[in-house]
Amino acid sequence: MKIAVHFPVYKRPRIRNIAMDALDRVRGQFLEHGIEMEVCVIGDDAGLAAVCKKRNYIHYEVGNHPVGRKFEMGLRYMLRHMQFDYLMEYCSDNILRNDWADKMAKELKAGRAWVAHAAFYIVDSKTGQTHLFSGRGQSNVGRCTSRKLVEACQKHRGHCYEYELMSGLDACFRTNISRCTDQLTFLLKSETPMIVDIKSEVNINTFRGFANKPDRFPPTEVVGDFPELSQLKPFNF
Repeated sequence: MKIAVHFPVYKRPRIRNIAMDALDRVRGQFLEHGIEMEVCVIGDDAGLAAVCKKRNYIHYEVGNHPVGRKFEMGLRYMLRHMQFDYLMEYCSDNILRNDWADKMAKELKAGRAWVAHAAFYIVDSKTGQTHLFSGRGQSNVGRCTSRKLVEACQKHRGHCYEYELMSGLDACFRTNISRCTDQLTFLLKSETPMIVDIKSEVNINTFRGFANKPDRFPPTEVVGDFPELSQLKPFNF
């Protein structure tokens, strides 16, 4: 089994490198289950090609605007040039929990066509303040979709991501895929979130936007083993 990672990046090199360290850990964990993982980094940041070469990632160079075009062009490149069974979405400001790969591997080996997780921690990179996203859909981070579903969407909809979008790409993908299948997303179960979303000054959805709605996104603390989180100063005890 092989997973291809759709990994758009934009600025924030320090946080991006933390996300890449976390992804490299996940790649090693998947190998223990006999699952290969190949990463395609999508973007045109200065020096990005060299970073990808060092980490043995594929680099697809494309501009950031509009973001929907960037996501879709990267996806089409992957479908043309990469062999894989599952597409995995990932972002340049996230960390997956240390047991995430074990849980995901189990479901993929069971033949699930579409697997995601519904909750994540929203962490301010400067202060460490944390809020909870839960019970409001699902996260695209780590979401794995069978290649057959992706190809069906491309065939029937002509795209998975709307070209003109500057935000809402995760929901756009989910909506388009759902229109091409009768399958519901299988959600990984966990008492606490398995994803950390690191917010900085360069984010479409800012930390303050969540913090200002404590009834919807209550303040909390990170629970669980997220090894790379210690690279953030507020968590470097």
